[in-house]
Amino acid sequence: MSIHYLGKRREALGLTGEKYKKLVREFLEQSGYGLITDSSIEGHLPDMVLVHPDKLMPTWVECKGTEIGPNDERFVKELMQYFNEWLKKIENRFELFIFAVKLNDSEGFERIIGSKYTKKNLQLWYKNNLSKLPVKLQKKLKEVAFQDIVHFFSQIELYEASVDYLRIAITEKGERSIFSMRRYAENLLQDSKRRSIPLREKSELISNLIHLNFPQKYYVAKTKYKKKESIYNNFNSDETEIPPFLFDPETQTVSTFDPIQPDCPLRKALKTEPAAIKIDARTSQQFVSAMINQHLRRILWKKGLTRISKTDIYYFQAIIENGVLKDRFINVFKRKKMMAHVYNKNNEEGIQLNFVFHTSAEIRPHYIWNQYYLQINPCKTFTIDGQTPIEGKKKSALDRFFRNPIYNRNSQKLSEMKFWKDLLMDDGSYIMPKEDWFAEFKFGTMEIVPFDYIPQTTKRGQTRLKEFE
Repeated sequence: MSIHYLGKRREALGLTGEKYKKLVREFLEQSGYGLITDSSIEGHLPDMVLVHPDKLMPTWVECKGTEIGPNDERFVKELMQYFNEWLKKIENRFELFIFAVKLNDSEGFERIIGSKYTKKNLQLWYKNNLSKLPVKLQKKLKEVAFQDIVHFFSQIELYEASVDYLRIAITEKGERSIFSMRRYAENLLQDSKRRSIPLREKSELISNLIHLNFPQKYYVAKTKYKKKESIYNNFNSDETEIPPFLFDPETQTVSTFDPIQPDCPLRKALKTEPAAIKIDARTSQQFVSAMINQHLRRILWKKGLTRISKTDIYYFQAIIENGVLKDRFINVFKRKKMMAHVYNKNNEEGIQLNFVFHTSAEIRPHYIWNQYYLQINPCKTFTIDGQTPIEGKKKSALDRFFRNPIYNRNSQKLSEMKFWKDLLMDDGSYIMPKEDWFAEFKFGTMEIVPFDYIPQTTKRGQTRLKEFE
């Protein structure tokens, strides 16, 4: 319980509440506090809630970029609201920091939370200001034990913090405080130097990026429909296959890598002739990625893969023979790999299906280093019947069960990456007829980044040769 006068007491008040709050936050962060929530985002009573590693309770902060007095009606109401919230929190109570640009009647503050504090002074102030509260809150706080009032006010820290001083204090603390970002960075640097240095040796980092060549022009045409769904519904009735496309509802146009030749079924939905547009540096990366992704889905579908709805995760369904689910194997470049494994369980009714484990992958385009790649992230998918993905807690439990060191080793991941890369490159892996534009999609090798170091270090504390020089 104390009052702090920071800086000169004649500073101007010309600062908005949010800017003042930002200065207060920076001041406290330089003192080791960390922000948890902010009222501008969360919309709660305190302007900020912070924590300090050396304190058990959180710190609530109220920032006043104006003058305040101990008997100001608005200030009294807010302070009593804090007291009411403090009373509700029996176990996880908080300390309260109040910052103001200027304190009017500082003597009055000193009598209730400062050097001139007495229980009598606090009791008198509390009694006189209860009448300023709403009736419901007034009745509640009137019945509070005086020892709770003393307890709450004893942990209030009141700061008269001028704007200029806050700025100066932030700068000085940044240079001297052990909690400042500068000191923290210096400590990190010192710790880094203590650690061993990686061994210098030529090596390579194999990434999960696959080189990709795709059509460098696309075709745009205006349609007769206002919605994408209307186009699909028109052709789904007789199961007519149309090229994949992106639909722009504003211009009612479709964009596709397929040239939409006169015999293409999609022609029936068009109002204008398709116009070829070249992809260049001015073309939106987001649009190009969406185009690649839309057409990639068709390619993978014709290779027999199923996509989980609203994701880019693909897997092979289990085989059904005579109503019984069986493991599914895929041959890629004459290499056989199990992609769906059936797990059964024994109970009183005999052998029943438990779940199906699918070796799957998230496959999507990724723009980096001024070019487009396919990013492949091998993963696991579980289904209840070989087709329907398992979600929620059961999926989490299965994922934990299969998350073991053997499965997650680099060699295992690399093997999976190579399989998916080979699957994309293998023209013999299609189970449905290819479309003409497929030929313009070329999938290459994995991106390899050369390094001068290997991912190993000398033992900690080991003396290096140059130290003997």
